[in-house]
Amino acid sequence: MSRERHQGFIDTLRKHDIEVSQKLIYQGGFSYQAGVDGVLNFLENNLDFDGLWGQNDLIAAGALSTLLHHNKRIPQDISIIGMDNVQFASYMYPSITTIAQPYEAMCDKAVELIDKLTNNEIIEEKHFSFPPSLIVRESS
Repeated sequence: MSRERHQGFIDTLRKHDIEVSQKLIYQGGFSYQAGVDGVLNFLENNLDFDGLWGQNDLIAAGALSTLLHHNKRIPQDISIIGMDNVQFASYMYPSITTIAQPYEAMCDKAVELIDKLTNNEIIEEKHFSFPPSLIVRESS
């Protein structure tokens, strides 16, 4: 899943003619600490950036906290977007803009497929697409 998220990020930047700088891509885990480490890496290397996307809301929260500790104003200096719309993202200050996945529709489809499999039905379609939605909050 992380490869797909990363590729979607790269594809979207390219679609909008935004140059992809490998220096501004930090690859860490899916944790709060990865957000902290990524921001520290950018700041220590004096990299210029005005926006940050975390592959999940934990990464975005770690980045947000670290940026605030370094006297960066969110979103005036740096905008932040996370992904997954976990509950705490709305409780942070500033609250985190996030990309929400339609978990209910995904679960409904999974149950439907399990039901078909248990009834020995053939499943023709192997890949499914569920459009996400942007939840705009204070961090962007």
